[in-house]
Amino acid sequence: VVNADVDREALSAMEKRWNERCARNDKSEIFGTMKWQEFDFGKVTETSSDVAFHSGYFDVVVDKSTLDCALCSGDGAAGLIVEAYNALRSDGGVYVCISFNHVDFIGPLLKDCPGADWDVERVVVKRKVDVPEHLAGRIGANSGSGSDPIGDVLPGECSNDKNDKRQSSAWADGSFDPDDEYRRQCNVFICRRRGRGNLVYFDAVKDHLHRVNDAWFKTSNPMVTHTREVDLRKAFEARLAALKPDDDNDGDTLLPLKDCYDILFTEAEREHLTYEFFLEDWEAFHESHDDMQKDSMTIDTALLFLKEMQ
Repeated sequence: VVNADVDREALSAMEKRWNERCARNDKSEIFGTMKWQEFDFGKVTETSSDVAFHSGYFDVVVDKSTLDCALCSGDGAAGLIVEAYNALRSDGGVYVCISFNHVDFIGPLLKDCPGADWDVERVVVKRKVDVPEHLAGRIGANSGSGSDPIGDVLPGECSNDKNDKRQSSAWADGSFDPDDEYRRQCNVFICRRRGRGNLVYFDAVKDHLHRVNDAWFKTSNPMVTHTREVDLRKAFEARLAALKPDDDNDGDTLLPLKDCYDILFTEAEREHLTYEFFLEDWEAFHESHDDMQKDSMTIDTALLFLKEMQ
């Protein structure tokens, strides 16, 4: 068993725990069955020669929400999928992906991955949710025992179960507001290679991930719904009236970035997107809109920023 992670300290801590457990249970004969390897999927490119494992190295690759994390940072997700697929045995090697993302997002991402010759199945697993104390007032924890598997199907396939309940979206109303079902379950995608010895390539997988990501967040879960746009316009007007009560405020009036950040994002969203990350996104947005003010926004600029940077 090979344990791979980008964090050397985490690997060292896990290796220490493993060795201590083996010693405590008098299992010295299995000391060497675990290996620990540092690897950064974010450094994989089309031309990189630094591959983690040679083709066909693994029977099974288990991804415990690593894809979810990689999707939030650069092109590491493409590197992960390329490495996982290419390192699997071609005749039945299995990639098990545990994800807290919506099935309609991760399903097409894996199932339609360019060059990947595999069958993709999905199982929903209920889980017990441990809620941090500072969130206990807003988030209800699941009191269940945590491991009740429920069979389900990928988009495009049919379910004969009349009671089949589709997974809900945390962004259904344009803001991050996960319901109880979202918190109480995760998806397990089982991707089994069919037997062809082909490889997948980084650039094609990266472009595919970008397309799927854009389609999902802009079409299925837009941050700027009609209702949210109306609410944001009212909030901008109220803040402008408070800051500049004697001015005739209209849609061209500017607000400082900090005020825009406080208005644009809910409390739950600000827990994930700090002001520093917001400024990084704003800087990237401004590079392609250099005719706009750099330290302030109008409401129309703010809405365009949300739509493009989602």
